Amino acid sequence: MLKNILSRPLFTWWVTLVQVLVCIVSLLFYGLGPVGWERVEMKGEVVDVSLVIRQVSYYEPVNHWIGPRFADLIRLGAKYSPCMRQEPGLWKLIEEERRKENVTGCCVFNDRTGCYQTRQSSCPVATWHKWSKPTIPSLTRSKSDSPLLGGTRNNYSVFLATFSFPFTFCKRPSSVRPYEWPDDLTRWPICDEPRQGAFLPAHMTCQVTGRPCCIQMQGQCRIATREYCDFVKGHFHENATLCSQVNCFSDICGMLPFLWRDHPDQFYRMFLSLFLHAGIIHCAFTVFVQMWLMLDLEMLIGWKRMAILYIGSGIGGNFASAIFVPYSPEVGPSGSHLGIMAALVVDLPRRELMKHMLTVFVLFLTGLLPWIDNWAHLFGFIFGLLITIVTFPYLDFKSHEKPKFGCRSSLSRRHLAIVMALILCVFLYSILGYLYYHRVEVKCPWCQYFNCINIKYITGSDHFCDNTGQKLSQWLPI
Repeated sequence: MLKNILSRPLFTWWVTLVQVLVCIVSLLFYGLGPVGWERVEMKGEVVDVSLVIRQVSYYEPVNHWIGPRFADLIRLGAKYSPCMRQEPGLWKLIEEERRKENVTGCCVFNDRTGCYQTRQSSCPVATWHKWSKPTIPSLTRSKSDSPLLGGTRNNYSVFLATFSFPFTFCKRPSSVRPYEWPDDLTRWPICDEPRQGAFLPAHMTCQVTGRPCCIQMQGQCRIATREYCDFVKGHFHENATLCSQVNCFSDICGMLPFLWRDHPDQFYRMFLSLFLHAGIIHCAFTVFVQMWLMLDLEMLIGWKRMAILYIGSGIGGNFASAIFVPYSPEVGPSGSHLGIMAALVVDLPRRELMKHMLTVFVLFLTGLLPWIDNWAHLFGFIFGLLITIVTFPYLDFKSHEKPKFGCRSSLSRRHLAIVMALILCVFLYSILGYLYYHRVEVKCPWCQYFNCINIKYITGSDHFCDNTGQKLSQWLPI
């Protein structure tokens, strides 16, 4: 009885059921995003940090699969490289933004109704306060001269407190040895409990009108109002005052928190993304392919070998995709499907082989569309071929020719093929892992054309292939 049960395609049924259930749950919790072929511009009027109503707009990527927004797919576990490592292209821009933030100051409205952090050039009709490093005289002042310590209040001490010691206005965490706040503004922590008192200057008692808002999928941060942040579907940080005090990728990625603040490490997305789908059409296509290709094959090789083939080729395809398509979230088991196709073509008669190779060719042609990943297809096929040689029991590599000198080699062709395929499989995994987690930039300008080709007179868009290669096409598209 148990033997009959185990001989059934258990893995195919299980993985398909899980994928369908996950798709249904994701639609119930996150709903449908914009549907179409071109990115959608969202417009509206919001109050900005200067308390003026302005017309703003932002671009929302569309999902032609009829499913959740791509930002929601990332939080569900999509393969998205910036959530798995410090993506060099993005972090160069983030570090540049932090360097610019280091020269910002507090812009206080002249009527003292509000204030926000910005550059001096963006504070034309208000008072701008900038922190500067303490001078030697300020370090030698006595306790009786310091208003913070209960001494006499005078203009000189207020000037120093305003421009030299903003961190002394924070009660928790306080700047005391050996935990002194650094000179670098972008390394200041969030002040959980400010000091209270009538002696505090205007920029320490004003109502903050703008706080950090993490926007969209690329780790961008802006000082904005809550109304603006809600409009662009961002993550508002009501306790912070600087963008450098927040970790936008933690908000964008969701899932388990990073072990280190600025070091994304959600490598398990390589596996989880195999069970996610971009929408209803995508999920239906996966069910069709798996019922067509996997049922009979699993009956032949067993559920264990099918699981190894499916997961091994899927993760291998995701590794390559994360290297060559780092800025686009990807979901679905396309690499696994090509791995299964590779298993089917290994030991087929020539007539059947041509049919399956034609199917593989068609799949690679569809991979030229921006929402289908050819790199996952290619490496999924390669890993599927190698895993098939290693694990499938019925493959026959023996020579039918008469051996020379009347003897056969002590090592059969099958054993040699298994050893070589296993070594090559481990080698490819190691190379991809090294390139990815050592943040080696694989500069390949033509690689984008392997994954997406934009024929403008057909698509009518300049953004049809955005972020389908190694080039970051959009940075703060607002």
